[in-house]
Amino acid sequence: MKQLVFELMRESDVPDWVDLYTDAEVQHNINHRGGVVPRDEIEREVLGRLRTGWCDERMFRLRTGSGTTVGYVWIRHIDHIARSCEVLSMHHRNFRMRAGLLAVIATYEYLYDTLNMRSVVHEVYLGNRMMLAPDRLEALVQAVSPDHCNSLGTRRTCCWWVERKPDFEAAQRARAEQFARVRERVAGPL
Repeated sequence: MKQLVFELMRESDVPDWVDLYTDAEVQHNINHRGGVVPRDEIEREVLGRLRTGWCDERMFRLRTGSGTTVGYVWIRHIDHIARSCEVLSMHHRNFRMRAGLLAVIATYEYLYDTLNMRSVVHEVYLGNRMMLAPDRLEALVQAVSPDHCNSLGTRRTCCWWVERKPDFEAAQRARAEQFARVRERVAGPL
């Protein structure tokens, strides 16, 4: 399998990050911010995070072994004592289907194994078209906030759940064979 590499995001990555953040498909799956806030303001905010936010958040570029950017991972609300965080990820359009799943798997392995997190908070808006089928989302949800935000002119309901490291490890064991088949099928040349 081709390896995906996590690198701390650099200032030179900011324009590409903003392009991806403001992409209409990505905006459908997150909030409205990229659609209503001027680009230069978003760039300033991201640069500020890169320069000063190291206490409770990290931003990474996820790339292939050959250096091609797959997308970005933003780990925020890091609580080092409780070993918990929230994770957001965005993948470039040409990597959403093949490497997107690999990126998600790699992200959780990185959070639990490298950063030694014990739990990850998930936030997903109903209607998200990226990774979770509606029935799977319904099974995971632990808290719901109706009309939580406005995303592209539509009131969106937000769903949250917490995944703990033992849950992830149990799921990994149960799906190890499935992941191996998926990885083999989608991990062709990146």
